[in-house]
Amino acid sequence: MKYKKEWGTSVINLAAAVMALGAEYNRTDKTDPRKMVFYFVLPEDTADLEKYFGNLEFDFDAVERAWTNRTLNGNLCRYADALQSLKSVVHSK
Repeated sequence: MKYKKEWGTSVINLAAAVMALGAEYNRTDKTDPRKMVFYFVLPEDTADLEKYFGNLEFDFDAVERAWTNRTLNGNLCRYADALQSLKSVVHSK
C-alpha cells in the first residue's frame, strides 16, 4: 500500500461523511471517470477525531457500516462543505 492506513470509496456521499468526521482527503483515482475512487488517511493530529470518537481509534469500516445502516451522526455543515470540496475534485482536471 502506497499510503499508510489509506481507505477509499467510490461513493461520494460516504466520502463526504468520512471527510466531515475528520479524515484527511489524500487523492482521487480518476482512471475510470465514471467510477472515481476517493482516498483518505488519518491526519497527524487526531484531536478533531477524538471529539467524535473519544479515545476510540477511527475505524473506516465502522464508519462505512454506520453510514450503510443510517446510524452515522455528524455535523451537517461539515458534511455539506466536504461534499462541495469533493465535487470540485470531480470536476477538476
